[in-house]
Amino acid sequence: MSQLSRKIVLPIVCLGLVIGLFYTATGRAQDGPGLSLELPGELGLDGIGGGFGPVGPLVTVEASYKVRENSNDGLIELKVTVADEYHIYSTTQGRNELGGPLPTKIKIRGNENVQLLEGAITTDKEPEIHHYEKEYGDLDVEEFKGEVTFKAIIQFAEGVDAAKQEFSVLFESLACTNDLGQCVPQDVEAEVSFAGTFSGEAPEVASPASSDGGGRKSDLKSPAPFWQVALLSLLGGFILNFMPCVLPVIGLKVMSFVQQAGENRAQVFKLNLWYSLGLLSVFLVFAGLATGIGLGWGQQNQFDTFNIVMISVIFVMGLSFIGIWEIPIPGFVGSSKMAQDAEKEGPAAAFTKGIVTTLLAIPCSGPGVGVAIGYCTYAMAAHPGASGVALVFTVFILMALGMALPYLILGAKPSLVKFLPKPGAWMETFKEIMGYVLLGTIIFILTYVDIELVVPTVAFLFGLWPACWWFGRVPFTASKAKKVRNQFGAICFATLIGLFSFTWFADLMEARFDKRVDQILAASGGTVLGGEDLFTAARLDQLLSEGRYVMVDFTADWCLTCKVLEKAVLKTDKVQQALEDRMVVQLIADWSDKDSPLGEQISNELDQLGKGRQLPIIAFYFPNDRDNPRTLVAAYNTDGVMEIVNEIPVPAPADESVGESSPNIGTISVN
Repeated sequence: MSQLSRKIVLPIVCLGLVIGLFYTATGRAQDGPGLSLELPGELGLDGIGGGFGPVGPLVTVEASYKVRENSNDGLIELKVTVADEYHIYSTTQGRNELGGPLPTKIKIRGNENVQLLEGAITTDKEPEIHHYEKEYGDLDVEEFKGEVTFKAIIQFAEGVDAAKQEFSVLFESLACTNDLGQCVPQDVEAEVSFAGTFSGEAPEVASPASSDGGGRKSDLKSPAPFWQVALLSLLGGFILNFMPCVLPVIGLKVMSFVQQAGENRAQVFKLNLWYSLGLLSVFLVFAGLATGIGLGWGQQNQFDTFNIVMISVIFVMGLSFIGIWEIPIPGFVGSSKMAQDAEKEGPAAAFTKGIVTTLLAIPCSGPGVGVAIGYCTYAMAAHPGASGVALVFTVFILMALGMALPYLILGAKPSLVKFLPKPGAWMETFKEIMGYVLLGTIIFILTYVDIELVVPTVAFLFGLWPACWWFGRVPFTASKAKKVRNQFGAICFATLIGLFSFTWFADLMEARFDKRVDQILAASGGTVLGGEDLFTAARLDQLLSEGRYVMVDFTADWCLTCKVLEKAVLKTDKVQQALEDRMVVQLIADWSDKDSPLGEQISNELDQLGKGRQLPIIAFYFPNDRDNPRTLVAAYNTDGVMEIVNEIPVPAPADESVGESSPNIGTISVN
């Protein structure tokens, strides 16, 4: 996620979340805007890998296209070059229970009159198959190295001059070193040039195979008969009811069945029908996303915004289940008088439960769903247009019916409820257990969140916690004005925590993450991307052998004295000018994590200084005198620093060319 997205999108979504709860709580959800979620189409997994890898593109792309005579289609070719010692993955790369590499994606940009035929991509050579048991088990990892050409069929809008279209192509890939030591997302956009025409049939372009989760592929050109896909869709939807993510809400639905025992049969069936319609509505939205922007089931979890909103919703629901507050939505079980008065579930509550249940099912796709979604991919590739869209919607509707089937049966046959336990004290205990299960689900969804946003997300949850307590602490009998004031205060508090978490705090965690990456790369002899020249023993020895004077600042994030002295002494204009005049190279020895590879080198250097493992320490190293650095320990001052600096000669003007190669600023190559 970009800086702008993090600073604007996430807070807005979080604000919308709490405002949505507010409107629901005060009974105005029907009169004003409710909770609205719009999935950004291009958020993806932007944050992963930030700070890794060498400077410069690891993947280059040259693109051209040809038009087939007397038709509205053509062929696009992408000549891709991957840097030495790196590889990218195929467009058909699968996944298993351990995960898997990101497959390569190709997208058309800048011209609505040109469309890429989804699922129709081939290459001029077969990918190399490798296995990384530690990372991915027995998954077949499909890699391309060196040069490879991707080909795909494109279609032009009716009535346009295909030979005169201007557009670009976005080539999204993950470039990894051959030992998987580091991976860098590569999003390369290239202008596509016209390369002429060709006659005859369009060249054969293979459809990609879909993974069944174990690294094996199924040939989409020979799909299973539709009746088999239909049965698997129904079965897959039914099994979703038993996924860990869904069980808590399903448990409450079962409790509502218990409470409905003895009620009017028509009313019971109507409520379960509304619940099923809630399920269906979400599946229809996903079908629209699949046909509109190619977003398949479960791919919503690639978006940090979606994951964080889901985590927030699940968290506040879990807090409600364990008694921190009560969600004032009819049909959500509680123990307070407010909840008891709301026990009679209405159509809106039933519909809401259906929506929440389906959203919770997204991260936990069961058997059958994968086959159904694979068939949707085939349908869109083999049947472009209305027929393919109809097939996709049919599959999603069948999955929704499969998930809703138990509730429709129980609604039609209320007598089956007699097989469920009778109402009693067990229901309160069950509700609280389900609350803790919901809170545990958060840990699972956090694994999908960009690592730099995990801590800010947890911080936001800690803001929602007291906000929910604040929200629900007003007695049910309090006046409406008092309730509104209390709820408004809770919303403002949660919003402020959200803004803090996803702006300043997120930037801080990103900086720490990038610094950590640089330290690891520096310790292993990699390429550092930051603006600081990091200390390593090899780096210090190299500079001294070149005749350079070196100042090493031994510091750490947890050393407040270090930070104060750096600003009050080292970073002052007087000291910096003196160091610059003498062309002293300044190295940062960050001892924040002494157990890291770089931390071990710093520990060894502190031992060699003989001043004890204490901070802060400033050490000046002179050429040809590696073992006798001049040091300042603890509360050093400007006079002490300048006394040592003045021992260093100022280079003659003729020597100024030496300073031009100073690696002190910008990208540093650590040898």
